[in-house]
Amino acid sequence: MKKIFRGFFLAVLICVLAVGSLAGCKLSGDGGFDEKLLDEIDLTADESFSGELNIRTTSEESEVVIMNALIKAFNEKYPYIRVNYTQELLDNYYSSLSNDAGTAETLGDYSLMPDVFWLAQDRLDSLYSLDSLLFPLGRIEARDETFSSDILVDEALSVSTVNDMLYMMPRDYNQVVMYFNQDIFDAAGVDYPTAQMSREAFVGMLADLRAGLDASDAMNGYGVPYKDAVKNLIDVNSQWDSWVWPLVKSFGGEVVNEDGSSALNSENTFNAVSFWKSLRTANYVGTITTTNSGVNFRMQQSAIYFHARAVLSDIIKSTKQIKGVQNLGVTAIPQFGSEYAIGGGSSGYGMYLKAQNKTAAWLFLKFVVSEAGQNAFCATGNGVPSVRSLLNDEAASWRAYESEAFGTAFDNDAFVYGLGTENAPFASTRDFFRYIPVAAQTDVLTCLRSCFTIIDAEDNSDATIRQQISNQSELINYYVNQAKK
Repeated sequence: MKKIFRGFFLAVLICVLAVGSLAGCKLSGDGGFDEKLLDEIDLTADESFSGELNIRTTSEESEVVIMNALIKAFNEKYPYIRVNYTQELLDNYYSSLSNDAGTAETLGDYSLMPDVFWLAQDRLDSLYSLDSLLFPLGRIEARDETFSSDILVDEALSVSTVNDMLYMMPRDYNQVVMYFNQDIFDAAGVDYPTAQMSREAFVGMLADLRAGLDASDAMNGYGVPYKDAVKNLIDVNSQWDSWVWPLVKSFGGEVVNEDGSSALNSENTFNAVSFWKSLRTANYVGTITTTNSGVNFRMQQSAIYFHARAVLSDIIKSTKQIKGVQNLGVTAIPQFGSEYAIGGGSSGYGMYLKAQNKTAAWLFLKFVVSEAGQNAFCATGNGVPSVRSLLNDEAASWRAYESEAFGTAFDNDAFVYGLGTENAPFASTRDFFRYIPVAAQTDVLTCLRSCFTIIDAEDNSDATIRQQISNQSELINYYVNQAKK
């Protein structure tokens, strides 16, 4: 990740050196926006509009499935818009965008860039910082009487804006939930977990689960006793930012102050790491890795899996293909600390500032967050709508998505637990990104993760953990200060 990030900014630097000030390109939010660009968008366009639209996403299977579903539904409404869809490997995706943007500026050939491209919230700030990449969608919204971002879920909208300007049309909303294998709980004779259970209740449940499995001869779908197959009760990618940051936050910790200085070196951070260490010491959770987790859960080797809606289709696929989880339950995550914090966020689509097909691009972006577009996307099983009207609609495709793997304790409301409430537990990296220079953001996240990886070190004493937190806190100050120069 760090390599990709540094390559990304190196590419930007090369582009800047190559084209000087990138003539005619201003930061979209600094008052230098060329209002004439808005005149290139026909806000009266309807279903009879004809033209082309170029879209680029990553080549991950789930992303391709989603985009194909969206394009099919979009063309049913706009049959005269030809959509050209290309994919790029995730490892090269963002660097490719920046390189193509630089080349487009140098050559004056803006067709080298897609009109619409996928992006995740954690990249929004860095892409925004590129002078000529993102179109400020909020400026189009101000002119278009047929669209209002008020239809969007607050949490999805908040991570799609920079300086109160909408830059990303949020396709979905995803927050961390607790998936669990009902059969494993049944084998152990333990009650299913409940929404927002306390830390004490959660740890007690794990202890009962381990004891119950050790005393049981029940076998999984592969003919292996659960007591032998289930090495670790919990499967989680603890390097995932939507996990480690909310965990720190739930214990009252912070990453940085509003001036960008580190706030990580605190007793609250230590308590969060210590709690996770206690789960690791008890063999309730496995080694912290940077790889995708979920395999153990899908193979019936873990009882619990912390992740979001985005992995549901993968779980279901494993159920059908490799005798995976046969009775899938889901509920809201526990309250680990003194506060309740749920990691979450959005991905979506941006428009190239100098898109060649701006009208078609805007029609597509609006369609993505229409009820038809949202239902087409959610029918793939890969997300929760970003549109308010569909969250509680029992007929919405995301709620109607069914499988034989769904057990009696599969609660769809877990995916929207606490959403839109006055004290919403939503926690996103963009909570603190706003205080960190773009160039330091990835390094700061690495520092945050490193506070937890020490758990698996040979020396993981309390003193070592405290020293690690202190060291990473100093590194945060260093990276932030360097980025400000």
